[in-house]
Amino acid sequence: MNKKIGTCILLLLFIANHISAQSSSHKKKTVEVKPSTFNCPKFREIKWGSVKDSILINGVAPTFVKAKLKEDTCAYFLQDDDMSIGTVLCKNIYYSFNGAGRLVKVRMVVPKSQKSDIKFILETKFEKATQIFDLTNAYELIWNNIEEVRLTLTDYDDPSIDFVTVEFTSDFEMTEAKKINRAVDDF
Repeated sequence: MNKKIGTCILLLLFIANHISAQSSSHKKKTVEVKPSTFNCPKFREIKWGSVKDSILINGVAPTFVKAKLKEDTCAYFLQDDDMSIGTVLCKNIYYSFNGAGRLVKVRMVVPKSQKSDIKFILETKFEKATQIFDLTNAYELIWNNIEEVRLTLTDYDDPSIDFVTVEFTSDFEMTEAKKINRAVDDF
């Protein structure tokens, strides 16, 4: 009987040691998961960095109308623009061009009542925001995981502001330089 108990104890110790070795080898194989990276080379049919006067949408030159915005003097809107993004109906969509007339930003003004819908669309396309900032009068969700743009959703705390903004801001020159530098085959 004592021999059976001794054999059982040895068998239990062997099994416990085997389980412990397997779980520690599992820990060694754990890899940190990085957030996904996404691409956004254009807004609708317009590529970032496109020259305003050379843009064609469905083969037709759109009519950009200068917007009267204090905060963005380089903003335009499209006459007869489709204001829908999925089921969201934007109040305004502004296209901003730099001094050389190249597209560098798109700003969508979305009714606060549709904030959850636009957030759902953004999170479905680009996952959850990579950063959240709590500002004095607003909070910002920022996506830094998109190659061509920095995406920001701003929700204002002021009850008199009945909209949120979604901004796609491009540094197309840096993006182009990255594409060239990634393709280097000198070494």
